[in-house]
Amino acid sequence: MSADVRDETRSSPELAERIACVLSDAVPVIEAITGLPLRQCTVRILKPARWRAEVRGFVGRGVARALADSPATAEEQQRAELMRVHWRVTTRWAWPLLPPMTITHPDGEPETIITADAVRHAGLDRTRWGLERTVIHEAVHHAQIRASRGVVVPPPSSVRPRLFSDRAAPALMEGHAAWAELHASHHLLGHWPEEEMRRISIHSAARQWLVYARARVGGRWTAWRSGEPAPVPPPRDQRRAAFQRDQPALLTPEPWLRFVQDTVSGVGDLGAWNLVWSDPALVPTDQEIHAPDTWLKRVGI
Repeated sequence: MSADVRDETRSSPELAERIACVLSDAVPVIEAITGLPLRQCTVRILKPARWRAEVRGFVGRGVARALADSPATAEEQQRAELMRVHWRVTTRWAWPLLPPMTITHPDGEPETIITADAVRHAGLDRTRWGLERTVIHEAVHHAQIRASRGVVVPPPSSVRPRLFSDRAAPALMEGHAAWAELHASHHLLGHWPEEEMRRISIHSAARQWLVYARARVGGRWTAWRSGEPAPVPPPRDQRRAAFQRDQPALLTPEPWLRFVQDTVSGVGDLGAWNLVWSDPALVPTDQEIHAPDTWLKRVGI
């Protein structure tokens, strides 16, 4: 296995070295914990404009694949355009909030893209282990994508209804990556990683508020046009917590992590459990991700 860390900005050598060091130690551990091979882990450090272009290209390729089988209907074309607009706006406004993102290259190979500015705005450069744990988390996504070969992850675009569209593939990806990262960090640190806080920049805090406000207005506008009820906002305490500058270095919804912990233990065989990456029928539904026992009974592995 090799780690390919490319500083395409030619101005972030320290960040590139920090990422390369953690990958050289973590990748063999990730392979042992997950039972998934990692032939190569590519990380590209980009300038924000290039980062935005790569994300939009990734989304556009996903839309094109979803509509490749037959001509798109008018409704599908509209959904595709709305998705492109959504990601164009999201990447413009939210890039400081998304330090690393693992996508697939046009040839289907996974790669993690990151900007040094976003690492700084997110406060990860000032944490003790936050950046390293984030890099490990994203490296697990590489293993998932290679094992799936496009069958399950990255999740197909939702512009066209498909079989198994009720499956919680994104939640499975994140829960599994969080589970593997916790165990890998425990192995590398010699103890279970403690909860660590990061302090985001004022710029990021302002962007976070703007993204939330735009989503609220957009949700109400969409509901009004479709005649559906307006989306219910999250409770006030959750909204306040989201706008605090001091935030957890890593945050994964507990039910997703617990699902992986319980089902890996319940199956007892990593090889059998890893079949979820190659068979969409084995991916938990939106309901099963909160009920591991229900999934175990259904799949019978």
